Amino acid sequence: MVSYVLFSLLFVLLLTGCLIFVSIFVGNGKLDSFYPYGISTEEDCEKRQDAIGNLGGWIEELDGDFHVTRVFGEKKIPGDTYSRQQLARLTSVDVESEETYIGFLNEKKDGEGYYLVLYKRSDMTISMTWLYSNQNANPRWYYIWLVMVFVCFVGLCIGMGAYLVRRIKRPLKNLTDGMNQVRAGKEMVRLDFKAEAEFADIRDDFNQMIESLENAQKEKQEAEEKKNKMLLDLSHDIRTPLATINSSIVALEQGMVPEEEVGTYYEIIRMKAERVTGLSDNLFTLLKMKSSNYKLQKTKEDLCEFLRRQCGEYYLDALEKGLEMEIAIPEEPVMYEADYTLLARVMGNLLSNALKYNQTGKFIGVSLIPGTDSLCIQVWDDGEAVPQEMQDRIFYDFERGDKARQSTGGTGLGLSIAKAIIEKHGGTLCYSYENHQNHFFVTVQP
Repeated sequence: MVSYVLFSLLFVLLLTGCLIFVSIFVGNGKLDSFYPYGISTEEDCEKRQDAIGNLGGWIEELDGDFHVTRVFGEKKIPGDTYSRQQLARLTSVDVESEETYIGFLNEKKDGEGYYLVLYKRSDMTISMTWLYSNQNANPRWYYIWLVMVFVCFVGLCIGMGAYLVRRIKRPLKNLTDGMNQVRAGKEMVRLDFKAEAEFADIRDDFNQMIESLENAQKEKQEAEEKKNKMLLDLSHDIRTPLATINSSIVALEQGMVPEEEVGTYYEIIRMKAERVTGLSDNLFTLLKMKSSNYKLQKTKEDLCEFLRRQCGEYYLDALEKGLEMEIAIPEEPVMYEADYTLLARVMGNLLSNALKYNQTGKFIGVSLIPGTDSLCIQVWDDGEAVPQEMQDRIFYDFERGDKARQSTGGTGLGLSIAKAIIEKHGGTLCYSYENHQNHFFVTVQP
């Protein structure tokens, strides 16, 4: 309300100032230059001629018989003489007068004629002004007028204040209530109120922010659950071989193992120890890949030759399983900068999985599709598909493929590590089942 009062006062002052400025400009530096009264000498005519002309008027000098003897400005009425009846019509303040122009007659200072100021009647407004003084009016009406003005102004301020309360305070209260609910820990808080465009934008931004916070909280909770599951799986995967190692050692120490089976027990201990070592190595690699501080040891090599070497390492294994290996790699070199030690781990994981899980098919394949915007490495097999419910989870930590494709699973970190390595290179690793084939796509930037 205070702001509105100050605004109203400033607006009135500004409006008054603008009117005064325009009046001074039109009047060539004086507020009364264009007034039609008070002109009694030739000097007055010359001083006011331009100001009156700016408003479309002019001044005529008349002698005692109302003959025009001189014109100051541009005369717009024909004729050089006025009759008394014509002057009476010109100087009439009747708003319904048929005369186009209205005149203001001033007697010369020397009494020997007149000065007639003429304006276009449609440009003039005749009004009456009440001049208050203790001598000519009852002061009671003056005070009544002041009280009425004050009451109207206060009423206007109160009305504007109520309007601002409805338009501003209520939306602010709704926003504050929503924030207090969020601060108190309430979930699914949403604001739903009608308001002006600015507050509607704030409302929508608030709802979007809350939705983002809820999604972030949900992702955090899922990450926490995933981490706890990983720790449980890790504990299980470590505890099982360690328990086997421990029981084997106890049996050997107490002489409970027949002489001919001692070697078998030592082999079991070695295998379980290798499993624990492999698990710790996989975890270490996975943590390195997910660390923002780890730097890849990149070299620029021929990607085609690298893939041929990888296929060669698994070619005999494929033949032993009765599988044919189809290779579609360009003859021309495709230079690509990467950490090839880690990239070999990715290809080794994908090829070994294709061999391990392809129990019903006859083929595995590797292809490279070079492009201007990306390089796509594809590893596929025609074995049994990964079940639909598992396809979105096969890249999770400790998610074993043997749950889906009946085999002796590993640590469940292979695909998770492969995905982390490719993402470290700025690429993507994804799975799809197309044309009765399992496809793993590695896409990187050239």
